[in-house]
Amino acid sequence: PIAAASSRLFEAGWTGQARRPIAESTLALDARGLLTGRVTSRLPFPIERCWLLHGGWLYDVGRMETGETFDTEAGRGPRSLAAALTRRAAIGDRDRAERWTASSKDVDRILEVAGLHGAAGALSYTGLLPGRLGRLDLSPLLVADRGILVGTVTNGPLTSWNVRLHEGGMAKDINVDAAATTIVRVVVPVRTSAVVREASP
Repeated sequence: PIAAASSRLFEAGWTGQARRPIAESTLALDARGLLTGRVTSRLPFPIERCWLLHGGWLYDVGRMETGETFDTEAGRGPRSLAAALTRRAAIGDRDRAERWTASSKDVDRILEVAGLHGAAGALSYTGLLPGRLGRLDLSPLLVADRGILVGTVTNGPLTSWNVRLHEGGMAKDINVDAAATTIVRVVVPVRTSAVVREASP
């Protein structure tokens, strides 16, 4: 039961296993700790507004089609992940982040920050502890040998859901079109060189 006027999180979860890899990676770290190499999407649908993340850096991928490869050397180079998450921009001669609004109902924005809460500055940015959404935070992987592809699916097989409700012993199937965008996050391996390993504490 969900109490009236409750603000608790209502969620469902499930796990599965893909028959084939959903991404291929030749990503590695160079001597500066930046990504070099390529990542290819094998998802059966395109990803919009796609980012490749590692460390404190964000690589703008844009739209990524099925089978498309992103080469880190082909883009404009990395930019600050924290600045992107907090929507930091230069206003006059000052650098300002967009204030976090705790009362916001923008689910896409909430999940964007919750999914990388630590990288956004955590408590110092949102003024909130992660709570139940803490398990969504992939920030710890950004400093490991992992890269993260993050994007959205605005039109595809993941944007509608079939729900079976049981009322009075009768099952009723309902097709629900998701009001919010579906967010896709794919973790890919990153090779580290011996030079980088030796320099690490």
